[in-house]
Amino acid sequence: MILKNVTIINANNTIKNGYIVINDNLIVSVGKNYQGNDGIDLLGKYVLPGFVDFHVHGTNGVDVMDCTKEALDTMRISLPSEGTTSFLATTLTMDKDRISSALKNVGDYHSDLPGANIVGVHLEGPFINCKYKGAQNEAFIQKPSIKLFEEYYEASNRKIKAVTYAVEEAGLEFTKHLSDLGVVPSVGHSAATMNDCVNHIEKGLKSITHFHNGQTPHHHRTPGVVSAGLYSDDIYTEIIVDGVHLHKDTVKLVYKIKTRDRIMLITDAMSAKNLPNGNYMLGGLDVVKTDTEVRTLSGSLAGSILQISKAITNMIDFTGCTINDIVQMTSLNQATLLNLDSKIGKIEEGYVADLVVLDKDYRVLNTICQGVSVFEKK
Repeated sequence: MILKNVTIINANNTIKNGYIVINDNLIVSVGKNYQGNDGIDLLGKYVLPGFVDFHVHGTNGVDVMDCTKEALDTMRISLPSEGTTSFLATTLTMDKDRISSALKNVGDYHSDLPGANIVGVHLEGPFINCKYKGAQNEAFIQKPSIKLFEEYYEASNRKIKAVTYAVEEAGLEFTKHLSDLGVVPSVGHSAATMNDCVNHIEKGLKSITHFHNGQTPHHHRTPGVVSAGLYSDDIYTEIIVDGVHLHKDTVKLVYKIKTRDRIMLITDAMSAKNLPNGNYMLGGLDVVKTDTEVRTLSGSLAGSILQISKAITNMIDFTGCTINDIVQMTSLNQATLLNLDSKIGKIEEGYVADLVVLDKDYRVLNTICQGVSVFEKK
C-alpha cells in the first residue's frame, strides 16, 4: 500500500506532500514528493499515528467484563471508527472470579480479524478507596495486595500493563513491585494526600487515572492527588475531554501546567457508547445514558460515551493546541508509558502501520490497523 500526497503529522514534525509506503504491517518508507503513478492520492489530508486508548471499558453494547471473545472482537472492530488502533482493555471492580475470568479472556485472546490491537489490560479496581469509588461496585473493593495482584497477573497471561489503585491503601512495596514488572502504577479512585503520592512517585508511580475525577482535589490546606499531579513534572495524567468530566477552563489549566508531554487523552468509555439513550448496566450497577453522559442512579458519573476523535476536537477548541500536540497526547505518550514507542506512536520507517486519516476539520475518514484498512467513512 502506498499513500501519497498526504500531510504527515508526527508529534515533532510535519511533512507536506508526503508519502508512506506500507508492506505487510510495517511502514517501509516515508518521504516527500512521490514520483510514481501508483498509490492512493489522499489530496493533502492529514495522516497521524493511530490513537492509543489507555483506558476504555467497552463500546457498542459490549464490555471487557463480559468475559467473551465476542466482546473483544466488537471492541476491536468498533474502535477504529474513531481512529483508535490500539487500546488497553480496562476492567472494573467486581468479584474475584469475574475479574479473573475477564483477565483470562484477554490473556487467551487471539483473532485473525483485522481491527484495533489489544496491547494489554488496564486493571482498574478492585484496589481502590470506597470514598472515591465513583461508579465502581463497593461490595468488591479490596486493599492492594501483591499476592492478589500476582494471581490476576498470571490469569491475564502477564498482559496487565497498568493498574489503577488507591496509593494510601497500599504499601510502597506494592508500587515498586508493579514498576519492577514494567506495569504502569496509576493512582485513582483515591483519598491520598499529595505527600502520599510523592512518596509513591519515588517508588515508580507514573500516572494519575482520569485526572481530577475520583480523587482528592487540590486544596490550599489539604493538598491531594490533584495537587501531586500539578506538582510533579514526571507523572502522566489521563484526562477525559468530553466537556462533562472537566470544565474547559480546567482542561486549559492542566494543559498549561502539565504540557502535552504529560497528558494522555482517554475515553474511559463504557458499553453504551454509540447506543441509544436509556438504561444500561456497568459493573453490576444500573446507569442511565443521555446524549452527553452516563450516570449511576445516585448521580455519579459512570465512565463516558466519548469518542477519542471528539476528545481531539474538544482539546483543540479548549486549549488552542496544535495537531502535532494531539499526536503526543493521543499516541506517543501512551506508547512511551507502555514501552512501545519503538513500534507505535510515530510515522517513521520500521514502525507499525497504525494510521488514521483526518480531513481538515479533524474528522476520521480512514483507519489503518497494522497495514490493513479497517474503517473507511462512507
